Amino acid sequence: MDADAETVRIDDHRVLHYDALVCSLGSVADTTAIPGPEDHADTLDSAQDTW
Repeated sequence: MDADAETVRIDDHRVLHYDALVCSLGSVADTTAIPGPEDHADTLDSAQDTW
């Protein structure tokens, strides 16, 4: 991922450009594990949450 260039390289070495990027690291968000998510992050529980 290159945040400055707004690109991400995928496994087959293609480079994809993006306007907004969601990094999804798991299926359950544990917002209590580290400080700050309640003020700086949004969780998505379903595809409808993206609208």
